[in-house]
Amino acid sequence: MSALPLSRLALGIGALGFAALYGPLFPELVRDWSRSEDLSHGFLIPFVSGWLVWNRRADFRNASGPEWGGVALLAVALLQYLVGVVAAEFFVQRTSMIPFLLGWAWILGGRSTFRTLLFPFLFLLFMIPPPALVWSALSFPLQLAASRATEGFLTVAGVPAVRMGNVIELENCSLEVAAACSGLRSLSMLLGIGALLAEGSLVPGRAPARISLRVLLFLSAIPVAVLVNAARVSLSALGAARIGPDAVEGWLHELSGVGMFALALALLFSWRSMLGWLEARRFISSPAS
Repeated sequence: MSALPLSRLALGIGALGFAALYGPLFPELVRDWSRSEDLSHGFLIPFVSGWLVWNRRADFRNASGPEWGGVALLAVALLQYLVGVVAAEFFVQRTSMIPFLLGWAWILGGRSTFRTLLFPFLFLLFMIPPPALVWSALSFPLQLAASRATEGFLTVAGVPAVRMGNVIELENCSLEVAAACSGLRSLSMLLGIGALLAEGSLVPGRAPARISLRVLLFLSAIPVAVLVNAARVSLSALGAARIGPDAVEGWLHELSGVGMFALALALLFSWRSMLGWLEARRFISSPAS
């Protein structure tokens, strides 16, 4: 039997195995995306991952051919899946699809194909909701951070305000920095965009070359998301104090969210360009220096 039919047979076995293991998980995953606005970006992630794979299609010509090194990674994926089933933990089950896909990529195309598909497949992690315990542990501290920043902003602006936890008392109303205002949704999306910027898939040729700078660019999405969300909540509270509670409801509130997210994107893109500019002019040494 020639190598090509063998590759097709292996690809078919991998596709059937993936469908059998992970097909039953996708309906509930889609429902998670549908039920929460914080997770709705999950609908886009598979398409972005597919686009990343398509952009790398020329690299498949240099595939080194089938290698059995991926069997170990495949075994790790199956063990992780089994642990997730026994523990009834969806997050563990769902994330096992990443080493499963990478293991089959290694088996089919060797290490070169594994390296080509590493980032596109890892990017799929952004579509998998974190465990509820982790989400809650992140949400409340972010709510408190936004409420503290808002209290400080209102004090500087000369607006009387008293903060009790994540509730801010104004003269004309009370504002609660709810879980929906924690900024977790924008944080998840900005981390995904930060990963694309750091890897070089967005605006090719302008990403910094040093791995440390790429990691810095990716992690910069966290303070950007926190600061921009705090600014949004602060401006909303100022609007509520000056105009009334309508300033934090309806289309005006939604428009402010879109505007502040656009600002966060502009900050990330500008920071990426600045890092690339500093590295190009050797203010930050390049890997070859």
